[in-house]
Amino acid sequence: MREEDIDWEGYLKHVNVEDTLSKMPNRENIIVKIGRFPETATGIGDTFAFVNLDMDLYEPAIGGLRFFYPKMAEGGVILVHDYFNKAYVSPTYGNRRIG
Repeated sequence: MREEDIDWEGYLKHVNVEDTLSKMPNRENIIVKIGRFPETATGIGDTFAFVNLDMDLYEPAIGGLRFFYPKMAEGGVILVHDYFNKAYVSPTYGNRRIG
């Protein structure tokens, strides 16, 4: 998805954090940050076993990988939600280097 194609006025207005968290076991271990990455990452200095990056946009997703990779516990997993979505940015998304 290209950022310029998003209707920011109505984007994700249907998402309710409490409804989402109510479906999660161990919700006390979940950190929800609402907003644009990396601005929402201030104050995060933890080590992570699992990170779910559901960014919908290329630049924030790469920023998330750069931010979280060095903070991962040994054997930790980063899930990029839209990685196999053919509509996500371009077919070369998976071939780009994080650098």
